[in-house]
Amino acid sequence: MKAFIHADLYGRKEDAFLIDGERFCRFGTSEEIEAQLAAEDELTDLHGAFVSPGFHDSHCHLSSLAGIWKMFRCIPAGVRKKCAGCCHGV
Repeated sequence: MKAFIHADLYGRKEDAFLIDGERFCRFGTSEEIEAQLAAEDELTDLHGAFVSPGFHDSHCHLSSLAGIWKMFRCIPAGVRKKCAGCCHGV
């Protein structure tokens, strides 16, 4: 199993969790989770890092790309020059 302690789990009072294979199997305080570990289990201290379950979806609609670039301020220079006045205000 893999244990993660000292996490920021938005909306939860617990700050640690265990993963068995690919599934969350227990939430608790860092002390509770550490007490359940065996010698062969992996322990990771997240030092307050935010953790949120989710899924990986890497697709992007081309019609949204200009807005995404603008939102993250990462518009390629060549695109900015060619799209002056178009592309949703890029």
